[in-house]
Amino acid sequence: MKLASGWGVCGMEEGERVSGEDVKIYVDILLAEYKALRDEIIKKMDHRTTLRVSATTLSLAAVGVGVERRSSAILLLVPVIVALLANMANFQTVQIGRLSRYIEEIEGKLVGLHPGVIGWHTRSTDRKLRFRQIFVVYHLPNLTIVLAPAFLAMTLGWIYSDSLKISVILTCFDTVVLGLFLWNFVKNRHNL
Repeated sequence: MKLASGWGVCGMEEGERVSGEDVKIYVDILLAEYKALRDEIIKKMDHRTTLRVSATTLSLAAVGVGVERRSSAILLLVPVIVALLANMANFQTVQIGRLSRYIEEIEGKLVGLHPGVIGWHTRSTDRKLRFRQIFVVYHLPNLTIVLAPAFLAMTLGWIYSDSLKISVILTCFDTVVLGLFLWNFVKNRHNL
């Protein structure tokens, strides 16, 4: 068997003749790596979901406690909590994207060895178009999970403000943390 263009098997050169057993071993290795990466993606997706649910739960609970106690300090800490958890969730999503791109490479190798194999991660659209296609169903809800409780808490924090100095300091900190979240979100928008 002659190797497909661009893909070596176990250190062999392109175009070199290899035995069917070598190709089988190579394919087995690729499939094992593929499965391990798919399992890692699923774990990261679970972590991301946990972080988003935690961000929503903690932020709404903190808003409730802050309103009940009329505490601007508690309310003005909500954006920090929700933005930090959202940044960790975004980090998981970026990692998932990197793993997906690596899986695409594995699928390309498998297609090179067995033409007609179609993989799970092969995409026919470019990332910019894909971002626009999923903005309303994915990105907008994720932004809402962060921004809605943050702005609600900041507004209520100023309504219940008892110390202008503390409110200004916490609001500045909130603005920086939310700005970093938005910057990170926009910077990685094609990986999210």
